[in-house]
Amino acid sequence: MKILAIKFKQLGDVAIMVPALRALREHWPEAEIHVLVEESAVPILQNLPWIQKVWGLPRKRGSARPKSTLPLIAQLRKERFDRSVDFVGNDRGAIISAMIGAKKRLGLRAPKGFWGRRFCYSETAAEKTTNLVRGDLHTLEPWDVRPPSSLKHELHPDPDLRAFAEQQLPDPNTILCHLSASMAKREWPVAWWAEIAKKARTAGHPLVFSAGPGTRDQELLADLKALSPEIHCLEETKDLGKFLAVLARARMFVGSDSGPFHFAVGLGTPSIGLFGPMLPERVAPLEGNFRALVGRECTCCVHARECTSPTSCIQGVTVEHLWEETQSFYFQAGKSLA
Repeated sequence: MKILAIKFKQLGDVAIMVPALRALREHWPEAEIHVLVEESAVPILQNLPWIQKVWGLPRKRGSARPKSTLPLIAQLRKERFDRSVDFVGNDRGAIISAMIGAKKRLGLRAPKGFWGRRFCYSETAAEKTTNLVRGDLHTLEPWDVRPPSSLKHELHPDPDLRAFAEQQLPDPNTILCHLSASMAKREWPVAWWAEIAKKARTAGHPLVFSAGPGTRDQELLADLKALSPEIHCLEETKDLGKFLAVLARARMFVGSDSGPFHFAVGLGTPSIGLFGPMLPERVAPLEGNFRALVGRECTCCVHARECTSPTSCIQGVTVEHLWEETQSFYFQAGKSLA
């Protein structure tokens, strides 16, 4: 049997789908399991030893790319998948599911989208408001697939990039702090990160800062360096595989609820996540070595990209609170790694 799992969403959501992939593996232990994600997300899953192949769909946001998409769909059709499951249920996933043509095509019954989407699947599951990990598992219920033995994200770095990671983080006791997130309102104030860096220097803890490769993300690092020129920042890279290798090398990760937090947890790096406006009950991993720090109650729409409150909810996590948790978790992480 060949099964294709499809997820076109944010990078962090690709890491979140690992327990559902494991559920498929345990339900059909002899099956070939393939995964189709956006091209940029391929490094997240490509080193999982129990996944046969991760396919990357070329995409540029805001525009179709038929010249690169159609040849890939033709390749996927030649695989003759017995089953496919679309964990998102958006228009793109539905249409591509139909074009790939697996015998059984499972998808979400999402309330919005074009009128013909329901005909793209041979069976559907209703959307369910729950933790995102459990939501993916709920999608598999029409196939009678039970929850897996472990709910861990489980990611693996590329072993060939170990030397690169050691070059970027020579000290294995380094704390990696990530400034940026997909939404600005999920980001902790840059000035507060500078305070954390000052406390870490006093305590003798090596600290390195990182941000995404986008212009706005890198501007956050520049702002931080302007406040504190002695701060060390990770070299900018658009290679997600390299970033994952560095995450796996760090003794500890600290950052907002975003993709890098989920990557770090999946890689087994002890992690602290700053949550706001989404609550950890909804978006945090269900297993793993991490702590979730929650800001104040959100007063604006949690799905809005910009915060409309006088003070963003994530600022409910104070510098003192984060530093206290960082100190305690840092020493705990050291004992677990010894």
